[in-house]
Amino acid sequence: MKKAISAWLLIFCLVLTGCGAADNAAEAGVTAAEQTTAAETETETDRSSIKDSLPDNLDFEGRTFNIFFANGFNWDSFIDVPEQTGDVVEDTVYAANQTVQERLNVNIGYKAEDKGDWSTISGIVQTYILAGDPTYDVFMGEQYGLAQIVSNGYFVNANELDYFDFDAPWWNHSFMENLSIGRDIRYFITGDYNLTTLNQAFVLYYNRALYEKYYTDADGLYTEVFEGKWTLDRLCEIAKSAFIDLDNDGKTTEADQLGFLAYKTYSTVDPFMYCADIPYATRDENGYFTINMNQERATVLIEKLIDVFYQEGSCCNPNEDVNRNFASGKVMFLSGLLGGAKNFRDMTDDFGILPYPKLDDTQNRYSGMVGDCVLLCAIPVTSQNTDIAGAVLEALNAETYRYVTPAWYETALKIKYSRGSSTTDMIDLVRDSMTTNFIFAYSPVLANVGQVMRDLVTKKSTDYMSAVAKLEKPADKALQKLITAFESN
Repeated sequence: MKKAISAWLLIFCLVLTGCGAADNAAEAGVTAAEQTTAAETETETDRSSIKDSLPDNLDFEGRTFNIFFANGFNWDSFIDVPEQTGDVVEDTVYAANQTVQERLNVNIGYKAEDKGDWSTISGIVQTYILAGDPTYDVFMGEQYGLAQIVSNGYFVNANELDYFDFDAPWWNHSFMENLSIGRDIRYFITGDYNLTTLNQAFVLYYNRALYEKYYTDADGLYTEVFEGKWTLDRLCEIAKSAFIDLDNDGKTTEADQLGFLAYKTYSTVDPFMYCADIPYATRDENGYFTINMNQERATVLIEKLIDVFYQEGSCCNPNEDVNRNFASGKVMFLSGLLGGAKNFRDMTDDFGILPYPKLDDTQNRYSGMVGDCVLLCAIPVTSQNTDIAGAVLEALNAETYRYVTPAWYETALKIKYSRGSSTTDMIDLVRDSMTTNFIFAYSPVLANVGQVMRDLVTKKSTDYMSAVAKLEKPADKALQKLITAFESN
């Protein structure tokens, strides 16, 4: 099974890094050279031959290593598959877990908490740790919730543990650096084992049949992307041209043929805010982030976003299921997540996948973004297996990189869900540019400054400078409090 899955691609870039991720990492103090080192050493071969640095003679004598993961969004098929099911991804997850257990002579136990999600994970983790309960050696929870308790002293610095090799290609270096409050402390770790990162990458879906109807060439948008011409203005132009008031009521509703459709003006605004390549936060000489929301470029962005969400033919806050609407063939563009492609496998029209557009054609690159419900790994101070945590997680990430990621990415996502080779090129571009942003990840404890665009778009307001003027002082104060708590713990 592994040989069949791994014979998948000759030239394959890093799944969780790339030019866009490297640039974001540079803002966090990570150089492009550091980002590309692993990619340059990866040879043109299948991933099964990429070795890790773990000693060959590791034997943990049957010790039990327990992993808790929040399963509010049904992530178990990516993490804990107790037996083979016939699904290529699930069977590969099962095989990876078995391989790691046998290799290290360790028993990996999983606890899937269906009530664990972005709103409950912080409370769940605190309950275990404050009780001194050593049951779990790793907590996997949503970024939104875990970020709120990172400075409480609950987690172990992974940089101080044995066996981790964070230069290996299965680790998302940029993502982890943008989550680090201090440069040398790594409480949150994420790599290929956290396959939810790919699943939660923001993308725009488009109806290729509709686009071809109005613009002749269904692949024309892909050409524009690769030529660097895919911008917010272009999105608005195409979306507006596709609108038809099917029920003749003079309004834009789900009953019409829509140009742009989004599920409310909440998380769907986030990728637009961060894909415009605006440096809202940078690291200072001490390695800590500083916030600078006073960005003239952001005032241009908010004006264009009001057009995206509210011009004729755009519909947000709909009453119906947006996936069903898009699958019906009456929507040109849909704001969504990469993992959502599975919802359209039976769609009659061909669909395409696009990165979020640039603010304008002066922007050098497309910037990717991952939703804040992505799962992160954190090792609690209550764990009695910190001496082997690095080995187990390194092995799980390496094995996932070799087999599980190719199975999902190449077999399930590209072949089963997407339509055509050009779409797979777009998926590659999205994958190579995705990361997170410091103020986005920690927005809940930074006066929600990282979600300022959400409120503005919801209110149909373009007054960005006034909004950030009210937020910057409390955000700066909250940041200093966060840093102080971080240092004391």
